[in-house]
Amino acid sequence: METTEKDFIFLTDKLDSLITSKPNFVAFRFLQETKEGYLSLTCKDLGRKAKALAFVLKEKTVSGDKVLLLYPSGLDFIVAFFACLYADIIPVLSYPPDSENIDRLITIAEDCNPDLVLCTNSVLSQLDDFEAKNRIQNSAELEKNKKLKALFDLLWIPSDIIKANGVLRKKKRGFL
Repeated sequence: METTEKDFIFLTDKLDSLITSKPNFVAFRFLQETKEGYLSLTCKDLGRKAKALAFVLKEKTVSGDKVLLLYPSGLDFIVAFFACLYADIIPVLSYPPDSENIDRLITIAEDCNPDLVLCTNSVLSQLDDFEAKNRIQNSAELEKNKKLKALFDLLWIPSDIIKANGVLRKKKRGFL
């Protein structure tokens, strides 16, 4: 019996079907300045990467937890989003902050009260730099920095350090 679109309840069901029927089909293509002009992700690669990250997420969360995704546009975001769906946790999307829009991130974090944060190693490094530069503060900034510290105290997982089998390649001080 052939499956139809009505047979898929979840987006992950559709991806699993495509992994089986069309593993080398390009699921996502992201245009950027590379030699080829784009990066792509096949259904098989997306499933493999998302399931490996979901494995790690399932060890750190319970069903229904909220995870703040701090990713620039690109394929890493797609993998993290699908990993959240596979792990049965709620992805809360946001762009990585810079010093100009850190208040926006604080507001999002206060509103969603995330259980952990997913990002890339480069985003994590940028935020570490930001935190180091803002340690000296005046009293007006104290309340904002308390909220920011609460966000930094969460568990942060840089998804690009996870191998295909769901094992971490390395640990970064203070995270994982």
